[in-house]
Amino acid sequence: MTPTVALQLYSVAEACRRDLRTTLAHVAALGFGAVEFAGLHGHEPDDVRRWLDESGLTVAGLHVQVAELRDPDPLAATAQTLGADLVILAGVPGSDRWVAADWLRLADTLNRAAARLSPLTVGYHLHDVEFLPLPDGERPLEVLLSRLDSAVAVQLDTGH
Repeated sequence: MTPTVALQLYSVAEACRRDLRTTLAHVAALGFGAVEFAGLHGHEPDDVRRWLDESGLTVAGLHVQVAELRDPDPLAATAQTLGADLVILAGVPGSDRWVAADWLRLADTLNRAAARLSPLTVGYHLHDVEFLPLPDGERPLEVLLSRLDSAVAVQLDTGH
């Protein structure tokens, strides 16, 4: 099997907001075989599925917001329509990540979503903040990993 290189569409978010269909066609023309969505920019999943088919792209995953994981049924339907088997929490607002208890609550949210969305894989997208010490000296990554179920994936952002 030939490996497929995917593009995280967050890196071309402005182009996606302007014209998602054309952006997908351009991404495919550049040689990418898959994309990881960071939102559908107001488009219906069925339309996006058609544009993916037109461009020959597959879906490597979906980046989502925490509210989508708390009520995952619509997310499951979108993932099915797009052919995604990976759902990644893109991050959390700064106000929800100041102390270890915040990160433990986040782990619980991810664990619940992973159980409800199975067989989809649910994960969390790391940034630099997860490596910085909290006021008590712990690092958010350590707190998260202490509580996450083994079914929850962790995605490293190499840009940070």
